[in-house]
Amino acid sequence: MIGLLRKSSFFYISHLATFCILGLGPSVEGRYGVFIAAAAIVPLWMSSTVLWAEQSEKYRFLRILPITSSEIVAVKLSLIMAAGTAYLGILATSILIAGDRAGRLPVNLSTAVFFCIAGLLLAFIWQICIWRFGIRIMTPIILAAIGLQFLLLFVPLVTRRRASLIGVNEIKLFQTLSEPLWLVSFLVTAGAVIWGLWWVAIQVFERTDAKEGRST
Repeated sequence: MIGLLRKSSFFYISHLATFCILGLGPSVEGRYGVFIAAAAIVPLWMSSTVLWAEQSEKYRFLRILPITSSEIVAVKLSLIMAAGTAYLGILATSILIAGDRAGRLPVNLSTAVFFCIAGLLLAFIWQICIWRFGIRIMTPIILAAIGLQFLLLFVPLVTRRRASLIGVNEIKLFQTLSEPLWLVSFLVTAGAVIWGLWWVAIQVFERTDAKEGRST
């Protein structure tokens, strides 16, 4: 279990490091908006993390170890959840330090929560699809999704003269999520979806395990 955790966590830690580098320099100079705007690319980063982590995984070898399918799924999905939490913690810290200098604080926080949870759910879906359809089939699909996210989110952010989340304050979705009742409702719904995806992941992995067992 420890070996699996150590091996898989490398890509999560390295992606977190590159994410921090994006906003570290500007934040030192007091331009916190660059880091805060990075919330929008969390789904892209988490998609990339899952893809690279799965490229080097050897499930046939894992299945001969004294570890159950449920434990393997738990390690993989727990890493995704830990990464989503770490991204949110980094962004929330930057947003709190920046305060109102980068726009309305509650809206910025709700935006970070939205994109981190969206990245977490997307990573769960990619992980399940890789187990269901295989890494070869899913690699071009995930790369295409990453490219689309890059074009729609990252390019507009880096080409703006002053990257910030101030413009997000005008988006109704994030204004609504900044209200406690709607934010709590969103978190409860996201929690239910996470629980459902976790259950689906176990079922998919066990079916894949049984199928490969019959073929060997």
